[in-house]
Amino acid sequence: MNFQTLSQMSNNQLEDLMQEGKKPNMTELAEKEYNGWNMGLLPLLSGLQKFRKGFQKQDGNYFTGYNVLMQQNHFNKTWEKKLVNGEPQIFGFYEVTSAQDRYLNALQLDYNTLKNKKVEEWLLDYIVEIEPGNPDLLLGKAHVLPITLFYRWNTPIIPPTFFILEKFRDVSFEESQRLKKRFYKN
Repeated sequence: MNFQTLSQMSNNQLEDLMQEGKKPNMTELAEKEYNGWNMGLLPLLSGLQKFRKGFQKQDGNYFTGYNVLMQQNHFNKTWEKKLVNGEPQIFGFYEVTSAQDRYLNALQLDYNTLKNKKVEEWLLDYIVEIEPGNPDLLLGKAHVLPITLFYRWNTPIIPPTFFILEKFRDVSFEESQRLKKRFYKN
């Protein structure tokens, strides 16, 4: 399985992979960044298909993460950070935990726990390993408004969106410490 193969699958095929996937080991994800690709109509229309997602281990056994805005182009093109005033745009912070509801076989990325804009607080992602023991390629599903109001007649008002994560790099200790100091309270 690879990035391109996943990007061409139907939502039903991706849902099967989400159901069959295995929970990634949080420790293996820590201090790594992944190139991400949002699939579906909503990301295409909003112009946010390409992103980068990072994972960090905080003090104790507490895991967090962040997103980095990327230049928007096809996933086969070069992945370049979008800079504003010479700085990468880091946004969408989340806490990483074991899923408690929909996908018990997944990790949950909860955006309602850290410093975010109001709209980002409405996000809840789930990620799984597609191939057990391979944390370099992950499949995710993003839900908007993960509360009771989100579902009407058991159908999401805003449909969940699948996304693919492929390991990009390990984050250096120094860079990780700078991010923690700038964005997180320990």
